Amino acid sequence: MTERSTKPWRTPAHQAAVGTHLLPPTEQLVTSELDLDGVGAAGYEVGLDLGRASASSRQLFYDLHPGNIAFQGEGYILIDWGEAKEINLEASAFLPWLADMRATWGPGFKGLLAGFLQGLRAGTAIDHPTLLEQLRGALGGQSTAPSTEWPTSPIFASALGACSASLGAEGVYVDLSSLMTSKYDDVEKIAIRALELALTVKPGMPNGGTVLMEFRLDELMSAAKAMKELPHSERSLWLLSFALVQIGHKVCHVERSLALSLLQAAQLVAQMCTDNARYLESLYAVSVHSEPSILRSPQRRLERGEVFGTLAYCHSRAITAVRLFELSLTMLKNGSATNALWSVLWSAIRRIRGVEDAFARWTNDPDDYEAAAPGLLALVKAQAASIAALISGLQEALERGAHLPWHGLMEKEIPNITTEFEWCRALVTERRPTPEFFAKHFAQIHSSVDTRHLGIFEVSFDER
Repeated sequence: MTERSTKPWRTPAHQAAVGTHLLPPTEQLVTSELDLDGVGAAGYEVGLDLGRASASSRQLFYDLHPGNIAFQGEGYILIDWGEAKEINLEASAFLPWLADMRATWGPGFKGLLAGFLQGLRAGTAIDHPTLLEQLRGALGGQSTAPSTEWPTSPIFASALGACSASLGAEGVYVDLSSLMTSKYDDVEKIAIRALELALTVKPGMPNGGTVLMEFRLDELMSAAKAMKELPHSERSLWLLSFALVQIGHKVCHVERSLALSLLQAAQLVAQMCTDNARYLESLYAVSVHSEPSILRSPQRRLERGEVFGTLAYCHSRAITAVRLFELSLTMLKNGSATNALWSVLWSAIRRIRGVEDAFARWTNDPDDYEAAAPGLLALVKAQAASIAALISGLQEALERGAHLPWHGLMEKEIPNITTEFEWCRALVTERRPTPEFFAKHFAQIHSSVDTRHLGIFEVSFDER
């Protein structure tokens, strides 16, 4: 690509935009993909990645004009990240950069901004829990966010951030003392009690303290089912899932298998949470965009149990994504949304691809495939269901006359979504797949499934 002689943020037009009032009072400020149109959706996924990257790296990337972004039929590839500028995570630090993005992206800025705010909030959910609200207030415009969009308080989020996990002689120890010493509302207390029960932490323990963790999924799901019968059940389940995600992310640094069990449980609780896609969108974004890199890039070769735990977690997250996407289609039909949650469904498809690719690279031993057969079959079925939901959503979009960039996804070079679906079907329709059949089938993954450009959805089961 030819290097530009003049950086776009140094031109007079862009300099004039920086420092001006970003959004006029009559313009809507949105953070949800549900509130975008086809033009806005085009920049949403780019914004998600930028928001997550800014949260994790404390940097903003310039020269991000549309000319530096390629579309390969399914998603966007950033050709050139451009220059980076270090920032503090405070609202004022983002305003000049966002003004530059507004002048650069034009009509696509609304979607870029919505994705950026969603990704930024997901990445700073517990260490800077008030950042998004401060930034929202500084941007101006009219906010369309309902009160249920983000139902956790800064106190609850900060307390989760202060929790810690460590590895001892007997297992994983967890310190939840910060959760036990702060003041919460009644709904938050219900979520904390369920969390304590699942982790076998004695409720009401004076000043909390560090205790040996023993995760009990049955106890957790029983508590979650009981919570569904209580007032404000949606919020209490949301908070419980949110807490499990945060604790799981901390535990992954000391014990991977236990962390994966916690993260899978968070997805199971989320699936019980609500039938409102708007309510679950931000919760799903947290599970995806605050995920530690160690879950994707281990520092050693994983053991069988850890690999199988990853298969189970990926499957549960895909089920959440498919359900969330289908709920968004329902909202689209009844007029309570203007766009489906495309990024959610694509995240499920890409993560499944990443896990399958990682498994194929991790082993070609029929014994491993025989042991993993139930998990692999479940994952491939979820993959096929995700693709079917995607095609159904595209057909509905075409019937409405919507213009989405994924219209041509079945016309791209092989491998594409068609060959991927056929690869899935060949496995799930095999009457009695042998371990040798599994191994041979997964050896064909790179000629049938597009595992390029997975970004944060790329996974490894070996040391990198």
